[in-house]
Formats: sequence, structure tokens, C-alpha cells
Amino acid sequence: MDIITLAGNTTNQVVYNNVSTPPGAPPAGQTLGPITTNASSSVSSVYPGSQPGITTNTTWQTSSTYPGSMPGMSTNYIGFTTVAAYPGSRPMLTTNCQSTTTRVKVKPTTGYCGVAPWAGSGNDNNWWLYYGIASYTYANQFSYSYPTYTYTYSTSTYSYVLYTSTPYYTTNHYDHVHISVF
Repeated sequence: MDIITLAGNTTNQVVYNNVSTPPGAPPAGQTLGPITTNASSSVSSVYPGSQPGITTNTTWQTSSTYPGSMPGMSTNYIGFTTVAAYPGSRPMLTTNCQSTTTRVKVKPTTGYCGVAPWAGSGNDNNWWLYYGIASYTYANQFSYSYPTYTYTYSTSTYSYVLYTSTPYYTTNHYDHVHISVF
């Protein structure tokens, strides 16, 4: 009869590097080595959705040409021009008043600046006085500022070793010996 004896174990290992999820409980007959958590930062210009510890980084861009409709964009007025005649609707249009008064016999209904015309007194009796319009100034050069965003967040991967231990056996190999009785 053969006798089987445990002679030892062989251990095999499988190495897992940079796996996106941590290992669960090992299967029967296997053991788990130390787990290393590898943390790194990811930066994206596209919103990655809700992430733990996410940081929004805002950078302001300025362009001298109109970039099209951009969320959060502001228009900067960087150049102006002055004209004598009314230019129609213009950005940042201001009316510049004359510094001296004008005298007329008929009360004007247009063409005055600031306060409405008033009746003169003393030497100006029977005259209407007003400050006339000297010129108009409006913005004619622009730049455009708008925010751009990047998102920084941490990501983790896991590295570990899974061990499988396999026993090996020996036998006495006595099956070739015969016992005889005399």
C-alpha cells in the first residue's frame, strides 16, 4: 500500500497593476498580498461629471475679434471716436455739451444738452438760453473677455498580488514490494 505524504507547497502569483477598482475578497485557496493605492491628478477641459475633490480652474481669455457667443463674455470698450452729427444708436454713446450758452428768441424743442432751455433775465430778457450739443462720442474699438475652464480631480488605481498555493505530495512507492508468508 502506498503512503501519500505532503512534501510542500508551490506558490504562484498573479500581479495586477493599475487596476481601476480595488480587489474584493480573494477566491477560496488564494490569498491577497499588500494593496498599493496609486493616486494621480487628471486635468480635463471637458466637465468629467461629479468627481471627489474636483477643482474648477478658470482662465480668462481676451480676444480682439468677436469669438461668437460665449457664456460669461464681457465686451471691453477700448477705443472711442467723436463726431459732430448724431450717429444713431451706437455702443457707449455720450452727448457732449457746449461749454457756453446759446441765445435764441424761440424756445427750442431739440438740440439742447443737459438741462432744458430756460428764460433769460436782465440783458438776456426775452431770450431763451440753453447749452447746445457740441458732439457725440461712442465706442468704435472693442475686445472681448470670456472664461475658459479646466477641471482637476484625483484618480486612483490599485496594484496588488494574488497568491495561489498548491500543495504537492510524494508517495513511498512500495507497490513493487511483495510480502510472502513461509
